[in-house]
Amino acid sequence: MKQYTIFGFNLCLLIMIMLQSSVLTARKQSFPADSIIRPSIQGFTSGPISKKLLAEADSITLLNEAGEVITDIRVMSFDFVATYAGDIYQKSNQGKRFSEEVKTFISKAPKGTKIFFEKIIIEQPDGQIRETRILYLTVD
Repeated sequence: MKQYTIFGFNLCLLIMIMLQSSVLTARKQSFPADSIIRPSIQGFTSGPISKKLLAEADSITLLNEAGEVITDIRVMSFDFVATYAGDIYQKSNQGKRFSEEVKTFISKAPKGTKIFFEKIIIEQPDGQIRETRILYLTVD
């Protein structure tokens, strides 16, 4: 069987990678940064949050335009990123609940720590998988 190459790469492998990439892109579409679905921690969608409230939280909740909790959309995963004094901490999470490492970091986070919840992947009731906007908070 003859193998075809392009720039030294196996042509069949390149086509399979391109097709896989298109399928993933079609399933994971970021929708516009509007106020339809807003991730929150204890009702906060951005800005300063007290360390006490942040430490009491254990998961991301989703809010609609009216600020009501959305229960029929599932948070599949997210990345937790925190920065303080030039140091960066990052941890990936499955589901909406914080991992033990994230909870420990939050409990020790000094005032002024910037916290980002990024790549928040959700599954809608119709099965569509999408990425929501970033949630940005500062420990107050």
